[in-house]
Amino acid sequence: MPLELGISFEKLEAEVNKPIPEGDYEFAIAGYNLTETQEGRPMISWRLELFGQNAADAGVQGRSVLYNTPLPCWQLPDGSYELKAEKPHPDAKFITSGTNFLVDLCKGVGYSWEDELDPEEMNRLSGWLRITHREWQGRPREQVRIYPQERVEG
Repeated sequence: MPLELGISFEKLEAEVNKPIPEGDYEFAIAGYNLTETQEGRPMISWRLELFGQNAADAGVQGRSVLYNTPLPCWQLPDGSYELKAEKPHPDAKFITSGTNFLVDLCKGVGYSWEDELDPEEMNRLSGWLRITHREWQGRPREQVRIYPQERVEG
């Protein structure tokens, strides 16, 4: 049975793929997924939902952006990765590159940890971010920068 949607596929695709305007927005962590980079390194992909007056004014209230944070981990001699506290192999290297994104997110929502990060504890925490655009594959793509909480409060 056909469904009358009142919008064509092309118009819907253009609306869904419309970039979020550049600017500063309040956000809340609205979900996460433990996944891997293309190289197989563990990372968390966070869904940050926009809210507040700036989002309402820009017409993006409730829209989300993804924010990926590679995790610190051990790289084994065969090129694979492991999330472990202890060195899993004598020749393993501890990799921290790219973890500034995780640090920025945690500082932005006022979250810290000792030995274990629990992403579930971070769900619904909020902060501020800035969206700018860069071109990727011929289309504008959002770049997200998280503000440290002390900058917002100060």
